[in-house]
Amino acid sequence: MIKFKHTLLLLFGSIVIISCKPMYFDINGYSYITDNYSFNFGSNFNEFYYNSTIHGVAEETVYYKQHFRINLPKKIITFAISDNDFFFEFPDKQIIYIKSDYETLGVKDDWIISDYYGDISSEYPFIWYWKERGYNIRYLQGERENRINKLYSNGKIDIILYNIKPENVEKYLTLIKSFKIVDYDKIEE
Repeated sequence: MIKFKHTLLLLFGSIVIISCKPMYFDINGYSYITDNYSFNFGSNFNEFYYNSTIHGVAEETVYYKQHFRINLPKKIITFAISDNDFFFEFPDKQIIYIKSDYETLGVKDDWIISDYYGDISSEYPFIWYWKERGYNIRYLQGERENRINKLYSNGKIDIILYNIKPENVEKYLTLIKSFKIVDYDKIEE
C-alpha cells in the first residue's frame, strides 16, 4: 500500500511539473505546412515562408501579397496571421511583428534599423490579438523598463522587435535580417 501511495504521489508530481513547463509551437526537426505558409523548425532557429495565393481585389485591380522568408528565434509560444500582419510571440511577451505591404515592383533592399518608440497597439491595430493574448493595452504603449523595441524597415515592410529582453536583441536582429522577398515558384526549392 505504501508503494502504491509513493507511485501515485510521484505520478501526480510529474503531471504538475509537466503542466508548468511552457509549451512551444516549434519542435526541432519538424515542419508545419499549409497552403499559405510553412515553418521549418531547426535546432538553432525557425524558418518561416509565406506564400499566400489569396489576393486583394479592388474594382478591377488585383493586389498580390508579398511572398517572403525569414528566420525566427526558437521558443515560439504562438503566432497569428491576418491579411499582411504577422505576429510571433516568444516567452515573456517578446514579440516579432511583421507588417508587409502588397507586392510592389521595384522595392529597394535598403533596410534601416532604428529604435521604436511608438504605440504598437494604435500604430498597428491588431486589437483582437492583444485581447486574445490577455495584454493590457497600456502595456503596449511606449517603452518598458529593461526591454528594447527596434524597427527594421525598408519603407514598405516593417519588422518590429517589441518588448525584447536586452540579452536577446542581438540574436533577434541577426535572425530578422534574413528577411527576403521571394518568388512563389522558388519557395518549393
